[in-house]
Formats: sequence, structure tokens, C-alpha cells
Amino acid sequence: FQFSVDELADAQLQTVGLSLETLKKTGTAHFPEKEFSYGSTPKWKTPTEKVQFASEACEKAGLSPYPVWVEPAVMPMGDELRLIGGKQAIHSHTQTANIEDLMQITKDYDLTRVWMSADTAARRGIADGDEVEVSNGQHTGRVRVKVTQRINPTALYMPSHYGCSSPDQHTAYEVGLRQMDYVPFRMEPGYGSACTQETVVNVKKAGA
Repeated sequence: FQFSVDELADAQLQTVGLSLETLKKTGTAHFPEKEFSYGSTPKWKTPTEKVQFASEACEKAGLSPYPVWVEPAVMPMGDELRLIGGKQAIHSHTQTANIEDLMQITKDYDLTRVWMSADTAARRGIADGDEVEVSNGQHTGRVRVKVTQRINPTALYMPSHYGCSSPDQHTAYEVGLRQMDYVPFRMEPGYGSACTQETVVNVKKAGA
């Protein structure tokens, strides 16, 4: 890119009447004109000022104006599991894993574990708390597993806050696995979102 991270941040802030230099001094910004009362029905920035389930703009762009079923890019075959990721209540992004108090909660409750269906784990000889090897063509890594009935038997859940590879993140460095290490580069063609849930992995008990 032909600009720095600071130049990008400043350009983004200017769209709401701020500047990076100003925000560095104040630390926070408040927009009282954007507040609304929960006692009344808010008006959304849509043609009808309501929540819409169809979009004329999408239709004009040649896309479906409403949500439709799209076949997954990949399907688990044989012993493969679909890798899914998501957030935990104590973290927002990978950066929060570097906060010492939050990382202590992670360690106290063993939150870096991947989740696997109890039935799926039993077929692999894997017990709750075992260390497992998670691998695909992108990456291989080891982590402890949480065995539970609260997950689809064809999926493996990996929390998306861990696996920081920068030594500057002293608290979070190399703690847990990073979901995106396993995800090939694939963008959703219509809306430009990263297809982070569209990959499969193999899982086995470490050392097996």
C-alpha cells in the first residue's frame, strides 16, 4: 500500500470529523448525536428506515437481494473435521490475549483448548484434556482438547484469540493455536468477507 498505518487511521477518523493527532491527545471520542433512546424505535439507515431482509443495492449489483443457502466450499471427507472458530466472552480479538489479567483467566480455565464432540473423540481414542495434533495442508500444531456433547460431531472448534506469533506480545506469545494458520486465502466473491470457516483438518491424539 502507498500509505502508512497512521495515514490510514487518520483518513478513517476524518470521516467522522476527527484526526489521529486529536485522538492521541484525548484517548476517546464521544458522539452524542448518534445516541438513541431504547424507549423508542430507532430509524435505521435503510430505504425503509427499518431492518430489511432484502437489499435493492445487492440486487442491482447482480447479487441475491436476500440471504440464500450457499454450498460450503469444502466438506469433511473420511476422518476430516470442519474447523470452525469464534470468540470467547473474555476476549475480543487476538490483541486482548496480551492483557495479563485476561490471559490469566485463559490459563485458569484452560481456554486455549479445541472442542471436539464426545462421540468423535471416542472413535479416535481421545479423552478430555488430552493433547491432540491438528493438521491440514496449511499448518500442523498441538493443543489440549475439550471433549463435549455441545458441538456438531463433524466440526472442531478453535478459539480465535490465540497463537500470537509476535514476540512483542509477551503475554500471548505462542500461547495456543491460531485458527487462521489453517485457513487458505479465500474471499467470499459477493461481499468480500474472508471465508474463515471454510477449511477442514485432521485430528489425532498427540504421539499416536
